Amino acid sequence: MLGKIRWTIAMKVGSTIAMLIIFILGLLIHSIFAIGDIQSDLQEIADLDVPLTIISNEIEITQLELHIEMDKILRKSSLKIVSGDLNQTRIEGLGRKVFKLMDKGISFAEKGVKTGKGGSVESFYRISNTLYELKEEFSTIHEALIQLIKGPSFEKHFNAELVSSILKKDEQFDKKAISLIKAIEALTVRKAHLAVKHQQMFKVVNISLGIIGVSLGILLGTLIVAGIKANILRLSKRMEEVTSAIIENRQIPPEEVRYTNSSDELGMLSNGLSRLIDSLSADMSKRDKLSKRLYELATIDHLTKSFNRFKWDKDYRSEIERSKRTSSYLSLIFFDIDHFKRVNDTFGHDVGDTTLIDVVRVASDVIRNVDSLYRIGGEEFAVLLPDTKIDDGVVLAERIRVAVESHEFDKISKLTISIGVTWFQGESDSAEQFVKRADQGLYKSKENGRNNVTSV
Repeated sequence: MLGKIRWTIAMKVGSTIAMLIIFILGLLIHSIFAIGDIQSDLQEIADLDVPLTIISNEIEITQLELHIEMDKILRKSSLKIVSGDLNQTRIEGLGRKVFKLMDKGISFAEKGVKTGKGGSVESFYRISNTLYELKEEFSTIHEALIQLIKGPSFEKHFNAELVSSILKKDEQFDKKAISLIKAIEALTVRKAHLAVKHQQMFKVVNISLGIIGVSLGILLGTLIVAGIKANILRLSKRMEEVTSAIIENRQIPPEEVRYTNSSDELGMLSNGLSRLIDSLSADMSKRDKLSKRLYELATIDHLTKSFNRFKWDKDYRSEIERSKRTSSYLSLIFFDIDHFKRVNDTFGHDVGDTTLIDVVRVASDVIRNVDSLYRIGGEEFAVLLPDTKIDDGVVLAERIRVAVESHEFDKISKLTISIGVTWFQGESDSAEQFVKRADQGLYKSKENGRNNVTSV
C-alpha cells in the first residue's frame, strides 16, 4: 500500500513537474515571440518611419529655401531689377534635390507596403500616394518657376498672373506636405503604442514566469526574472519617452538618455531606442533652428527689417478672411517717400538705404503692436491695421506723416511721405479692390502736392 502511495505521489509530482516544464517552455516561447514583435516594430520605425520623417523634414526645408529664391525674384521684379544672377542654377538644383528626396521617400514607403504588418501597410500605401501627388504638384510649381525666370517678357514687365499661379500652387503643396508629415507621425505613434502593448504583455508573462520560478524554489529563476524586469522597466521608460516626444512634438534633451550595460535582447532594444531618441532629438533641434532661420529669411526684408513682399502677399489675404469671418474692421495704409530718387541721385544709394531704414524705424515707433509694417517696393510701404475703423486709420496715418516730416535725417535733413488710406468693406469687397483703393489714395496724395493723407 505504501509503495502504491509512493508511486502515485511520484506520478503526481512527475506529472506536475512535466506540466510546469511545459508551461514554462510555453511561456519562454511566448516571450521570444513577444521580443521578436517588439524588435520588429522598433526596427520598422528605425528602418522606415524615421527615414521617412527625416526625408519629409528635408523636403520642407528645401521648399523653404525655394521660397527664399522666389522672394528674391519677386523683390527684384518689384524693384525692376532684372539684370544680374537670378539664381536659376540654384533653383534648378533645389528642384532636383526635392525630386530626389521624394523618390527616396517613395522607395521607403513602397518598401513599407511590401514588408509592413497589419494596419501599417495601408498607412505606407497612403504615404506613398501622397508623395506621388506631392511630386506631381511640385513638378508643376518648378516648371512654372523656371518658366517665370526664362520667360522672354521677364525683363520687360512682371508676370503677376504667373506668380499668383505659382503662389497658389505652392500653398496647396504646403498643405499636402503637412498632411504627409501628420500621416508619418500617426504611423510612428501607432507603432510606438503597439510596441508598448507588446511590452506590457511581455511584462505580465515574465511576472508569471517569475512567480512560477519562485514556486519551484529555483534561485536562478528569481535572478533571471529580476534581470528581465529591470530591462523591461528601462525599455518602458524609453518607449514612454519616444511616445511622449512624438505626441507632444518636442525634443528630448540628451542628458535624459542613459544607456544600459546589458548585452541581452532587451538591453540591446533599450540601447537602440536610446540611440533613436538621440537621433530624433538632434534632428528635431536642428530642424527647428533651421526652420526658424529660414522663416526669418523668407519673411523679413534684409535692409529695413520690416516684413517683406512675400509675407505681405500672404498676410493681407489672411487678414481679409479674418475680417469676413469675425465681421471686424480692417484698414490699410499705403505710403511712399516723396522724391526718393533725388535722394539716391544726390547723396548716393548708401544714404538712400540709411534713409529707408530710418523711415521704417520712425513709422514703427508710431504704429501699434497689433499693426504690421511691410516693405512692398523700393520706397513703398504698407501698414495693415486690424480691428481699425477708417477714421482711426486716417488719424494713425497722419501721425506717421508728421513723425517722418519732423524727423531729422542724416545728411538729407528733411523728408516727407505721401499716404493713402482705405478700409475693407465686407463681403461685397475683394482683396484686389481693397489694395487698389489704398494705392489710389496714395497717388491722389501725390497729385495733391505730396506730404498729405488721402482716404478712399
